[in-house]
Amino acid sequence: MEAAVRLPLKSILVILLSLLLAACSSQYRYNPLQNTGFGPYHISTAQNLYRVHFKAIGANEDITRLQALEHASYLTSSQKLDWFIVLKEQVITEQLENLETNKVLRTTCSDNECHQSTYLNPYFKQQFTATEKPITTEAILIIRMGRGIQPADKKSYSVF
Repeated sequence: MEAAVRLPLKSILVILLSLLLAACSSQYRYNPLQNTGFGPYHISTAQNLYRVHFKAIGANEDITRLQALEHASYLTSSQKLDWFIVLKEQVITEQLENLETNKVLRTTCSDNECHQSTYLNPYFKQQFTATEKPITTEAILIIRMGRGIQPADKKSYSVF
Protein backbone atom coordinates (compact mmCIF):
# COMPACT_ATOMS: atom_id res chain seq x y z
CA MET A 1 0.00 0.00 0.00
CA GLU A 2 2.89 2.40 0.81
CA ALA A 3 4.55 1.76 -2.57
CA ALA A 4 1.34 2.77 -4.33
CA VAL A 5 1.33 6.08 -2.45
CA ARG A 6 5.03 6.85 -3.06
CA LEU A 7 4.94 6.25 -6.80
CA PRO A 8 2.41 9.03 -7.55
CA LEU A 9 4.21 11.33 -5.09
CA LYS A 10 7.51 10.67 -6.87
CA SER A 11 5.85 11.34 -10.20
CA ILE A 12 4.44 14.60 -8.92
CA LEU A 13 7.85 15.63 -7.59
CA VAL A 14 9.50 14.81 -10.93
CA ILE A 15 6.89 16.85 -12.80
CA LEU A 16 7.27 19.82 -10.43
CA LEU A 17 11.06 19.67 -10.68
CA SER A 18 10.84 19.52 -14.49
CA LEU A 19 8.54 22.54 -14.55
CA LEU A 20 10.86 24.44 -12.24
CA LEU A 21 13.89 23.67 -14.42
CA ALA A 22 11.98 24.60 -17.57
CA ALA A 23 10.97 27.92 -16.04
CA CYS A 24 14.58 28.70 -15.10
CA SER A 25 16.02 27.71 -18.47
CA SER A 26 13.55 29.80 -20.45
CA GLN A 27 13.97 32.90 -18.28
CA TYR A 28 15.85 34.82 -20.98
CA ARG A 29 13.76 33.73 -23.97
CA TYR A 30 12.49 36.88 -25.65
CA ASN A 31 8.96 37.92 -24.79
CA PRO A 32 8.00 41.29 -26.30
CA LEU A 33 4.86 41.55 -24.19
CA GLN A 34 6.95 41.56 -21.01
CA ASN A 35 9.99 43.23 -22.63
CA THR A 36 12.30 40.56 -21.24
CA GLY A 37 15.01 38.33 -22.68
CA PHE A 38 16.58 38.23 -26.11
CA GLY A 39 16.45 36.17 -29.31
CA PRO A 40 13.82 35.56 -32.00
CA TYR A 41 10.07 35.86 -31.67
CA HIS A 42 7.25 35.88 -34.24
CA ILE A 43 3.50 36.15 -34.32
CA SER A 44 1.05 35.58 -37.15
CA THR A 45 -1.13 38.61 -37.86
CA ALA A 46 -3.01 37.17 -40.86
CA GLN A 47 -2.60 34.37 -43.39
CA ASN A 48 1.05 34.44 -44.61
CA LEU A 49 1.58 37.75 -42.78
CA TYR A 50 3.89 37.76 -39.75
CA ARG A 51 5.56 40.17 -37.38
CA VAL A 52 9.11 38.91 -36.79
CA HIS A 53 11.22 40.20 -33.89
CA PHE A 54 14.84 39.68 -33.02
CA LYS A 55 16.20 41.26 -29.86
CA ALA A 56 19.92 41.30 -29.08
CA ILE A 57 22.15 42.52 -26.29
CA GLY A 58 24.29 45.38 -27.62
CA ALA A 59 23.91 48.17 -30.13
CA ASN A 60 24.72 46.53 -33.49
CA GLU A 61 21.64 47.31 -35.60
CA ASP A 62 22.99 45.66 -38.78
CA ILE A 63 23.65 42.29 -37.15
CA THR A 64 20.31 42.37 -35.31
CA ARG A 65 18.52 43.12 -38.60
CA LEU A 66 20.33 40.22 -40.32
CA GLN A 67 19.31 37.90 -37.49
CA ALA A 68 15.68 39.01 -37.90
CA LEU A 69 15.91 38.34 -41.66
CA GLU A 70 17.41 34.92 -40.93
CA HIS A 71 14.52 34.11 -38.60
CA ALA A 72 12.05 35.33 -41.24
CA SER A 73 13.71 33.02 -43.78
CA TYR A 74 13.53 30.08 -41.36
CA LEU A 75 9.87 30.84 -40.62
CA THR A 76 9.02 31.07 -44.33
CA SER A 77 10.82 27.80 -45.05
CA SER A 78 9.04 26.06 -42.16
CA GLN A 79 5.70 27.14 -43.72
CA LYS A 80 6.89 25.42 -46.95
CA LEU A 81 6.83 28.74 -48.82
CA ASP A 82 9.41 30.10 -51.28
CA TRP A 83 9.94 33.78 -50.50
CA PHE A 84 9.06 36.65 -48.21
CA ILE A 85 8.88 40.38 -48.67
CA VAL A 86 9.54 42.94 -45.93
CA LEU A 87 6.58 45.30 -45.81
CA LYS A 88 7.70 47.38 -42.83
CA GLU A 89 10.83 47.54 -40.73
CA GLN A 90 11.52 49.07 -37.35
CA VAL A 91 14.58 49.15 -35.08
CA ILE A 92 14.30 49.85 -31.36
CA THR A 93 17.36 50.58 -29.24
CA GLU A 94 17.05 50.78 -25.48
CA GLN A 95 19.82 52.00 -23.22
CA LEU A 96 19.98 52.39 -19.44
CA GLU A 97 20.41 56.13 -18.99
CA ASN A 98 20.52 56.30 -15.20
CA LEU A 99 21.43 53.35 -12.98
CA GLU A 100 19.95 54.83 -9.80
CA THR A 101 16.57 55.87 -11.23
CA ASN A 102 16.34 52.93 -13.69
CA LYS A 103 15.57 55.40 -16.48
CA VAL A 104 15.73 53.79 -19.94
CA LEU A 105 16.18 55.78 -23.15
CA ARG A 106 14.23 54.21 -26.03
CA THR A 107 14.98 55.15 -29.65
CA THR A 108 12.53 53.87 -32.27
CA CYS A 109 13.47 54.22 -35.95
CA SER A 110 11.39 53.37 -39.03
CA ASP A 111 10.86 54.90 -42.45
CA ASN A 112 13.94 57.15 -42.01
CA GLU A 113 12.46 58.75 -38.87
CA CYS A 114 13.56 58.27 -35.28
CA HIS A 115 11.72 59.10 -32.07
CA GLN A 116 13.06 59.04 -28.53
CA SER A 117 11.28 58.49 -25.25
CA THR A 118 12.20 57.51 -21.72
CA TYR A 119 10.57 55.23 -19.19
CA LEU A 120 11.39 53.65 -15.84
CA ASN A 121 12.14 49.92 -15.71
CA PRO A 122 13.77 48.49 -12.57
CA TYR A 123 14.22 45.09 -14.28
CA PHE A 124 16.02 46.33 -17.40
CA LYS A 125 19.51 46.11 -15.87
CA GLN A 126 18.95 42.51 -14.70
CA GLN A 127 19.36 41.11 -18.21
CA PHE A 128 23.02 42.17 -18.43
CA THR A 129 26.21 40.79 -16.97
CA ALA A 130 28.59 43.10 -15.11
CA THR A 131 30.81 43.48 -18.21
CA GLU A 132 28.03 44.17 -20.76
CA LYS A 133 26.90 47.67 -21.65
CA PRO A 134 23.20 47.98 -20.74
CA ILE A 135 21.93 48.34 -24.33
CA THR A 136 19.49 46.21 -26.33
CA THR A 137 18.64 46.40 -30.02
CA GLU A 138 15.47 44.94 -31.49
CA ALA A 139 14.63 44.58 -35.17
CA ILE A 140 10.95 44.16 -36.04
CA LEU A 141 9.91 43.10 -39.53
CA ILE A 142 6.40 42.84 -40.94
CA ILE A 143 6.66 40.18 -43.66
CA ARG A 144 4.35 38.60 -46.22
CA MET A 145 5.28 35.12 -47.40
CA GLY A 146 4.47 33.49 -50.71
CA ARG A 147 5.04 30.64 -53.12
CA GLY A 148 6.00 30.63 -56.77
CA ILE A 149 7.24 33.71 -58.61
CA GLN A 150 9.11 36.01 -56.26
CA PRO A 151 8.24 39.73 -56.46
CA ALA A 152 10.93 41.83 -58.14
CA ASP A 153 11.42 44.09 -55.15
CA LYS A 154 14.66 44.92 -53.33
CA LYS A 155 12.96 43.97 -50.04
CA SER A 156 12.02 40.52 -51.36
CA TYR A 157 14.05 37.51 -50.20
CA SER A 158 14.18 33.91 -51.41
CA VAL A 159 14.50 31.13 -48.83
CA PHE A 160 16.62 29.03 -51.21
